[in-house]
Amino acid sequence: MAKTITLRVIAYKSKVDGHLLDNIIGTSTKIKSILTGKWGELKFNYSHMELWEPNEAREFVHIDDSGNPHYLGTCYTSTTRGEAKGVVKRPASEVLTHPDRWDYWEIEVDAGCWEPVKEWFREEIGKGYDKAGAIGCVFWNNEDPNIWFSSEIVMALLDYLGVLELVKWAISPRAAAAKITKKFGEPIQLSGRDESKF
Repeated sequence: MAKTITLRVIAYKSKVDGHLLDNIIGTSTKIKSILTGKWGELKFNYSHMELWEPNEAREFVHIDDSGNPHYLGTCYTSTTRGEAKGVVKRPASEVLTHPDRWDYWEIEVDAGCWEPVKEWFREEIGKGYDKAGAIGCVFWNNEDPNIWFSSEIVMALLDYLGVLELVKWAISPRAAAAKITKKFGEPIQLSGRDESKF
């Protein structure tokens, strides 16, 4: 059995397109970055994050004979998209319906650590989405242990995996992206192929 596993942190690029919560998070976190002088965060216009686990064959993408990508594996997050009302795990194929809107970072983690962290996540499934925290991470640190927003739970997963220390729980997707980039390098645009094989 492999001693490590590659996971991907994926981040959704915010655009003004009718998704009110995305628009609020993208705009308000930009304002906060300006007001606090965190200029390095401005380039990360993200409104949502997930942690993406590959399938059992350690593949993230399968390209069919026609050249179409099929996203494999499981994503872990907290969201209100679709029928979700908080912490969920769901097939990557349901999440990555607009691949051009997603960037990712690859993170190598200890396979032995990943299993208990997944077990912790399973216990969180069903907890609600923290709308106040998602918006409030701009203005205050709302740390309710019974509800989560996306970047908060993704950063908690990375903290529990021991790859990135989380100083405060209420962290925006923009601020989380800056921290992840500082440690793991620039994000990669999801292109519809498995870049790890090239």
